[in-house]
Amino acid sequence: AGVVVIDSETHRITDVNSFALNLMGREREEVIGAVCHGFLCPAEVGRCPITDLHQDVDHAERSLVKADGSHVPILKSVMPLVRQGRRYLVEAFGDLTDQKRTQIELLKAKEAAEGADRAKSTFLAHMSHEIRTPMNAILGYSQLMLRDPSLSGPAKENLNIINRSGDHLLHL
Repeated sequence: AGVVVIDSETHRITDVNSFALNLMGREREEVIGAVCHGFLCPAEVGRCPITDLHQDVDHAERSLVKADGSHVPILKSVMPLVRQGRRYLVEAFGDLTDQKRTQIELLKAKEAAEGADRAKSTFLAHMSHEIRTPMNAILGYSQLMLRDPSLSGPAKENLNIINRSGDHLLHL
């Protein structure tokens, strides 16, 4: 985890660990003494969520600004610390880049699955209609033919088979 210690009054960074430096893509000399707003959150001067807006930041998603200006999503916690009568903020954070990437991939996979489900439903609805229409004609004509009194035994039995099979297909 990245750890940054910030003077509460000046908002200047007083200490930083190597994980935070690596994540920022910066050297220790660039960070120590710099105002935290340019690296963490990033917030405007006078709008610090902790000291100015009096918010609790406990496992809040924020962003970290890298040396190239890009932003890294982080999950950070802030704890107040008093040392030798001076107030500090200790900010600990972890990189959420992999989790965010996974969330995006899962969302895309979910959307693709939902699209496939819609396509399947549309296909089945169309196929059902395309099968039902001619099947109704076959059943209607076979039922009319079964009413013919001159129909012989084997022909009548064949029409009964057609009728039962057609009914079975319609139920499917």
